Amino acid sequence: MSGRWVLHDHAILRSTGFPWQLVEALDWPRTDAALADLDRAESDLADAVTEVVTAVRADPSAVEPRLSHKLRKALSRHDDTPDELFTAVDSQPVRSALREYAKRLAAVRDARHTAGWCADEETGESHRALVDAVTDPALREAVWLSSPSMHDRGIGELSALAARPSRGPARRLRRQFAAYLQRLSAKNETTSFFGPVNYAEFGQEPTGAEPLVSAPALRSASLAYWAVVVLADAIAADPAVRPHLRPRTSGLVSRAEPLTVAGRRPSLPPATLALLRAADGRHTVTELARSLGASPETVLATARHAADRGLLLLDCRPPVAVTDALGWLRAEVASFPSGADWLRLLDRVQERLTAFGTAGLERRRELLAELEREIARQGDGAVRRGGGEWYADRLVVHEEALGSVSPLPLGRALQDRLRERLAPALDLLAAEAVAHHARLTRQFLERHPELASGATIPLLTLLRTPATDATDAAPPDDGPLTPAGLRLAELVERAARTDPGRPLRVDPADLPPVDLGTDPLIASPDVMFCAESLADVLAGDGDLVLAECHDTLLIWGWALQFHPQRQRVQEAGADLLRRACADTTMAVVLGSRRAKIVPFDFPGPVVDLGSTPPHGDRPRLPLADVGVVLRGDRLVCTAPGVPHFLLHHGELDSDVHNVLAPPRVRPVRFGRSPRTPRVVLGDVVLARARWEVDRAELFPQQGGAVDELRLLRTARAAAAAHGLPRRGFLKVPGERKPVLLDLRAPALLDLGRHLSARAARDHVVLTELLPGPDGLWLRGERGRHCAELRTTMVLDRTNGPGQPGQPGQPGPPGPSGRLGDSGRGGAE
Repeated sequence: MSGRWVLHDHAILRSTGFPWQLVEALDWPRTDAALADLDRAESDLADAVTEVVTAVRADPSAVEPRLSHKLRKALSRHDDTPDELFTAVDSQPVRSALREYAKRLAAVRDARHTAGWCADEETGESHRALVDAVTDPALREAVWLSSPSMHDRGIGELSALAARPSRGPARRLRRQFAAYLQRLSAKNETTSFFGPVNYAEFGQEPTGAEPLVSAPALRSASLAYWAVVVLADAIAADPAVRPHLRPRTSGLVSRAEPLTVAGRRPSLPPATLALLRAADGRHTVTELARSLGASPETVLATARHAADRGLLLLDCRPPVAVTDALGWLRAEVASFPSGADWLRLLDRVQERLTAFGTAGLERRRELLAELEREIARQGDGAVRRGGGEWYADRLVVHEEALGSVSPLPLGRALQDRLRERLAPALDLLAAEAVAHHARLTRQFLERHPELASGATIPLLTLLRTPATDATDAAPPDDGPLTPAGLRLAELVERAARTDPGRPLRVDPADLPPVDLGTDPLIASPDVMFCAESLADVLAGDGDLVLAECHDTLLIWGWALQFHPQRQRVQEAGADLLRRACADTTMAVVLGSRRAKIVPFDFPGPVVDLGSTPPHGDRPRLPLADVGVVLRGDRLVCTAPGVPHFLLHHGELDSDVHNVLAPPRVRPVRFGRSPRTPRVVLGDVVLARARWEVDRAELFPQQGGAVDELRLLRTARAAAAAHGLPRRGFLKVPGERKPVLLDLRAPALLDLGRHLSARAARDHVVLTELLPGPDGLWLRGERGRHCAELRTTMVLDRTNGPGQPGQPGQPGPPGPSGRLGDSGRGGAE
């Protein structure tokens, strides 16, 4: 089966809502320069000590025995030498060495004093700059949307401590607000106005105008899904509403004859069995009562009893994949004959949300309080979740925004260049994914030998089997498995030993051929351009950085909520999925929803866990009906009416799900050395330079607050020992997201130290900042913005034409070939 990579016609531009310059308020340049002088002075002092020791050893009689101990003590402690040495020593070389030592010691003390003075000055300056930054109306609002309590308490405390910035509480607050600044100005988001969604179009030719980031074109507030569930459960508990609810069986129930629960025929009353057979999630209790020949009260009592046993769901919760959950609930309640009072409540909530989207901060605070009171009245009173977690679904309201540079026309020429440049990197990552998936399958079959013997095992049984082998869910950086990956790792290790400071550039043609298998291969690479302008991006100048690679189609669903032609873009995405899957059927698993990110609901059958009501006319396969069987060397799912199918990823991660889904095209770590160079495959940065450092070397380890000078000096020493860059992203084991680290910014160093102190392991990982501040092409009214292009590429398994909407050529003769072959067969 032939195949070549195809790039989506549409992309999402993710960026920071605040300019990079914001984080530079944390910089201490004068103190850093003073510490450099101090380092040189201390080095000179060490040389002077050596000169004294050498001179004394050359003339042992020059220093009386009674003074020799005092001299050694002074030199070891870098103290002043006894004055009597200068009168008691006759040797001119020793006297000269002692004078030089005294001179160097004075220079060290002067440098130390200067560094301390600079630190005192920049403590106050950076504190005041931080106060100015966080009291800016836009940044205040961003902090408030992330943490109302931090806004209400912390900003005032930070301002009040501007007169006493060296105190411990002031340092703690600088660290906390530094965390916000680095997130808002150095981390690409898709949240609110500080991470607006912008749409890019390859089908539109560039206009030649440079985009300029300004206020968002649109802001939209939504009620958090968990808050909608609170309202839905309160509505479902109303006795007047219950007859209008639509019962549905849980994923444990197979309604095929004979009806089974978790694979067994249950011992249930006839009325319960009849209700389970009829409860399809589309008919109300009243309608079911009519078809079953019973009263609504009887059916409702039977339904509640079955729900208590986990067999039935009796609620009006929205589908987990619905973008507008409150709108869905309003439409559902509007269909209830007795739902008028509840509908008025939901309308009031929606009115507040609409006002929230356009209100200023003070009015927003009032609206949030009103919404929280409303939710608290209907629930258990808990209206905020995940305290201290930046990316948690914390508030009852969350917001997305449409950016000011949307739509961004990029043109077909850039699309062709991106596809061609990215193809070798995706070939390699996809081949590694195929090999990793094969290993995962072998391990799975060893744990379940009955599958290898041809048996069909219920998926439910496999999901209930605890994983006993830690390798079953091996991480994506588990290392390469293919000949091409192993060869690249060998080159990386060699470069790490000989010249880790220089980027390793590898021609894809120099690596062994790759095998891309026959499974669907779907990837969403996030790419960054090292460029100074959009014109440079379009011209293809500079390296292309593969910032991340996701294993599913991300230009879909909620991410397209602002797109003026959302349906057309989703149809284009569905066409890509068809081309990637060819004859392979893919099903979606829709479980519960615990985060604000809406799960992606792709075309095809739905494996029904019962946690979400049916919507649309797609086949729904109860979990209890799904089995797993070996077909050739591939484990597949099977269900009545769908003989074999695979599961979409949706970025889920478990051994069972991974083995039943296509190979996960994700980053792989090439090379195991503590320091590895930047890896450039073709002209794409496949991996940034990386350092693994003992946290005790990078951060002071004493408890409590640590002096800023000590933070800076410790980091400088680590940088000298390991060749660390000034700026990078710090990944701490156990932390969800990396944080920006700047070796000239004590508040960011303190943030890294604080986070790493909670880690279970004693090392941290630092990756280079790339692009650097000078390579940020997206400009705003107040400076340059970090940005990345989120794209989707699939390996076309259909032998179809080239780029959608373009004349194409056939791909190469097969999916195995040299790196990049599959990406060079389309229209040029």
